[in-house]
Amino acid sequence: MGRNAETRQSLFLIRLSHAGAVLDALDFVADEKKSPQDNLKDCLADHFFVFNKRDRRSRLLFEIDDSASDADYDLEVLDRLAPYLEKGSFYESEGDGIYLMEIVDGGIRHSNFNVEYDEDSGDELNRRLLSSDVVTFADQLSVVDTAKPRTAAGTDPLQVDPTHWPVKDKSWMRKREAQWNEAERSLCREKTRKAQNIIKQYFLKGKLPDWRKLDDGWDIHDKFRHLDLFSLLYCHPVQDYQVLKPLRDAYLQGKPFGRTHSDVRAGSETFRLLAETDPASNGGLLGKRKHFDREVALLTRLMCEQLAGETDRETGAYWLLSSGPGLFTLAAVEKWLQWDQLNEYGEKFLLQFPEAREVMYDNVCNVSDRRNRNATLGESNAALLEKVFYAMRDFVLDKEGDAVRSRVVNDLFDMFNERPWIPRFKEIWERVRDDEDHGRGLETDPSKDPLKLDLAYWESESVRPEARENAWKVSEARLRLVKSGDGLAVCRPYFFSGELPIWSDWHPRWDSGSHWKGHLDFLSFLYLHPSNDYKVLKPLADGYLAGRWFGRRGYDLRVGKDLFLLLGVECPAVNGKRPYGKKKGRVLFHLGDQAETLTRIFFETMEQEFDKDDIRQEFHATTHRDFEWISDTDHRRLFVILSQWLCRDEINEAGESMIFQFDIALDHLCEKLAESVSDYDVYSYREAFEKVAYRYLHFDCDAEGDTARSRVARGFRERIDQYSWAERLQKIWDGVRSGAIEVANPWQD
Repeated sequence: MGRNAETRQSLFLIRLSHAGAVLDALDFVADEKKSPQDNLKDCLADHFFVFNKRDRRSRLLFEIDDSASDADYDLEVLDRLAPYLEKGSFYESEGDGIYLMEIVDGGIRHSNFNVEYDEDSGDELNRRLLSSDVVTFADQLSVVDTAKPRTAAGTDPLQVDPTHWPVKDKSWMRKREAQWNEAERSLCREKTRKAQNIIKQYFLKGKLPDWRKLDDGWDIHDKFRHLDLFSLLYCHPVQDYQVLKPLRDAYLQGKPFGRTHSDVRAGSETFRLLAETDPASNGGLLGKRKHFDREVALLTRLMCEQLAGETDRETGAYWLLSSGPGLFTLAAVEKWLQWDQLNEYGEKFLLQFPEAREVMYDNVCNVSDRRNRNATLGESNAALLEKVFYAMRDFVLDKEGDAVRSRVVNDLFDMFNERPWIPRFKEIWERVRDDEDHGRGLETDPSKDPLKLDLAYWESESVRPEARENAWKVSEARLRLVKSGDGLAVCRPYFFSGELPIWSDWHPRWDSGSHWKGHLDFLSFLYLHPSNDYKVLKPLADGYLAGRWFGRRGYDLRVGKDLFLLLGVECPAVNGKRPYGKKKGRVLFHLGDQAETLTRIFFETMEQEFDKDDIRQEFHATTHRDFEWISDTDHRRLFVILSQWLCRDEINEAGESMIFQFDIALDHLCEKLAESVSDYDVYSYREAFEKVAYRYLHFDCDAEGDTARSRVARGFRERIDQYSWAERLQKIWDGVRSGAIEVANPWQD
């Protein structure tokens, strides 16, 4: 009998924080490369459980697959699973009567019913309870719930001294409230309003939250959480090691009391934001971010000093150190060294302290520890390190004098030369250290940049100044929707005269977090060139990609490929219309008649193999991944967007620039769609997929004529039988094509 969402004859709610305990209870060997959620799906799929959705409380909803019978289920599996189910979960089976298992407060209720049915319709008329009993979790539990114990765990060791918060002293409270305004800007800029209120209560009154209650309702994936470990230390009124060390140790013992590994990791994230990311960027965009206004040496010591039991995965100390400074902290040094002069923000960089350097070394080189992800360096990390090493080697120590950066560079030099490192790390360092010919000079010498422009394209008589001026007015108006004034200031001279920026000058002061505020990104560089000829633009694209040593970074590529996705898919799907503030319905910047050339270049870049032996080409290892933009996209969403595009009465110039009308893009989409869409995806989106399939199969290409839409519709029809789709999706294709599946209102969303 059916047990899906409509019949409601099974519903299993499992909190994501219980995933590890469920896997242990069912003896499932987890795949470390997969998330806890995906491992849980794989585990329960073996027992005929189908994933439905995840709710806002981080609970995963499963149902029993309606394709099997009651005989397929092992009730022992349900019994082993029951202690980890949320209240409201239930299972119902049908035999001589009805058996019902329900999760209630403290245990499991087992009930048996006698049922009367209508002889004609078969509908249930009445059910009479025959027996019912409740088994408590204490009796049921056969394994330890490592996610969150259901029984009391004694007294929480984390207790604060209330005398440190003299709340009755009005003068102290006024001063403390003024301090909160400063602390809030430093500490809470990445936290939710609810989290800020929790931290504020602790800051002003020393009030600790109910950790277990917080854990029940908080998203486990919120990397900044609430009163994390670092916030607890940062907000304490007494900044003294002897006072804060016991609080840190007690916090790390908090697993039985509701303080999770996520809270410890969130503390490391917040700490490294203030002591690594901000100093490396000299305080962030235009120096507007508040800097680390506590005793940085003290808090670095508390967050980084070697703690007993740091290799035991069950301790908070393990997670504190494993999420601390590592390979990417070392990578931040390169940006930190580029500033002409450090301000008060830049002076706080954490690698000046020996405790932070020791954790960095441990996280990079401890190959025996399962927490370490950097022990084997991939191509992208190797290229990253090489760039850092060159920046350090060429840093002018004499000019800097006895300052924080020169001390850090000297200390790291000693570590690199004297310590045992993993082989790839050591090999890269020694090669850079001994390289006499290559270094900072290459980066700043424009004559060595492989990106060469032929200015004849700008000086041609056919490119009339007045026509170019009018074209810029159109491009500028559209670019303003996605770029800042600073970005336009770089694009304008390139558009009119082929003037390229000094890339290395722009990189240090550009905020890589402002995704749509790039300057002459990869797409804009190609789009604004006077020529639309593939043979002209392809060599320029290759030269742009070879620019790591000249200041063109992965950020410039990411902005370009995301603009390409917006302007080649999102914009055509809505016929170029999208509200931007008060200017609703304004036509977006779209690819227009350049769509085919740019699509070919972008997709060929994704498939291009780069020469890893050329030192300049090392960057292409990361470039290659940057351009796998479609792999980071929900293919189901693209699948649906294209079908919605088919539903429009007519399409305009913007709608005609859809990139999937070209074979190279459509082949890539179909390939990724066939690889990534599973039977479970189709199960969850069955009705939507049926409607989408109908649109592709029944779009009237003859009435449309030779347009972008008819090319996409025909292209999909040709490819339906060329790919190995998920079984359920193949059934939808076949059923809709044959008419066996009837689709109601297929052209309405």
